[in-house]
Amino acid sequence: MPIASALAQEHRTVPVREVVQPVDCSSMASSLQSQSSTPSSDRRQKPYRHRYRGVNESSNSDEFYEHGPQRQEQNSDSSDDSYLSSDESSSTTTTSQPQPLGQFDRIRDTCIEVVEDDRMQIFILFLIMANSVMYGVGTYSFIKDDPNKVMLFEIFDLWFLIIFTLEISMSLLAYGKNYFRNGWSSFDFFIVTISWISIKVHLLKAFRVFRALRLISRVEILRNIVVALFSIIPQLTAIFFLLMLVIYIYAVMFTQLFKDMYEKGQTSTDFFGRIDYTFFTLFQILCLDEWASVSREVMVVYKWSWVLFMIFVVMTAFVVVNLLIAVICDAVHVLRT
Repeated sequence: MPIASALAQEHRTVPVREVVQPVDCSSMASSLQSQSSTPSSDRRQKPYRHRYRGVNESSNSDEFYEHGPQRQEQNSDSSDDSYLSSDESSSTTTTSQPQPLGQFDRIRDTCIEVVEDDRMQIFILFLIMANSVMYGVGTYSFIKDDPNKVMLFEIFDLWFLIIFTLEISMSLLAYGKNYFRNGWSSFDFFIVTISWISIKVHLLKAFRVFRALRLISRVEILRNIVVALFSIIPQLTAIFFLLMLVIYIYAVMFTQLFKDMYEKGQTSTDFFGRIDYTFFTLFQILCLDEWASVSREVMVVYKWSWVLFMIFVVMTAFVVVNLLIAVICDAVHVLRT
C-alpha cells in the first residue's frame, strides 16, 4: 500500500504554477534593452511605460504563467503597434484642424442665419401681403386724385422694394450661384428686377402687382399646387389640343352655314360672319354665357340648328372641360397622399 500511494503521488497532475520556473527580471530587462538598441524602420521607440500596455491589471495573470515570456512579448508588440496607430491618428487630427473663418465667411454665415430664420420669413411674407393690399387700395380715386397721397404711395412702394432687394441680396451672398438653382428663388429675383425697371419705364408700372405672386414661393401649400399643375402639363396639353380641334371644326362649319345671317338681318349681332367672330362666339357658348339666346336666334331661320349647338355644348363644356378638371383634381390628390 505505501508503494502504490507513492506511485500515485508521483504521477498526479501538478498545477502549472508549480512547474513553470519564475521569470528572471534582470535577464528580461537586458533582452529588452538589446531589442531597443537594434534599429527598426517601421517602429519608433516609446517610453517604457507604454511597452507593456497589453499586460495590464485587467488581463488574466494565469495566462502569463501558462504561455511564458513569449506571450508577454506578443502582447507588448501589439500594444506598441496600437500606440503607434493612435499616435499617428492624433497627429493627423492635429494637422487637419479647421482654419479660422475669414471675414467673408463670417458675413456669409450671418446672412444664412438671417435668411433662414423663421421670423425673417414671416416678416417678408407680411410685407408681400401688405404691398399687395396697398396696390389694391391705390386704385381708388381718393388716392389717385390726390398728388400728395400718390407721392406718399410711391415712397412706401419704394421702401417695400428696397427691403425686398436687401433680402434677395442677402440670399445671393449666402448661397452664391446655388441661389439660382432654385426655381422659386429665380422667380423672386425676376419679379424684383422687373419692379426696379418699372420705376423708369412707366408702361411697366401696372406689372408691379406681380409682386403678389411671391406669396406662392413663400406659402408651402401654394407651391405644392403649382408643382402639381406643372407635373400634369403633358396631360393638360393633350386635352387643350383636343378642345381646340373640336372648336376649330365647329368654327369652320358654323362660318360656312351661318355667315350670311347678319347681313340678311336675321341676327342682332354678327356671330358667324368671319371665322374669328365664330371662334369668339363658340368660346362664349363653351363658357355657357347666354348660349341659349345665340342658338335661338339661329333656330328662328334654321330649325335643325339646335342639334349642332347641343352637340357642341356637350362635347366641350361637359366632356372636355370636366376631363380637364378631373386631371387637375387627380394631381392634387396624388400630392396630398
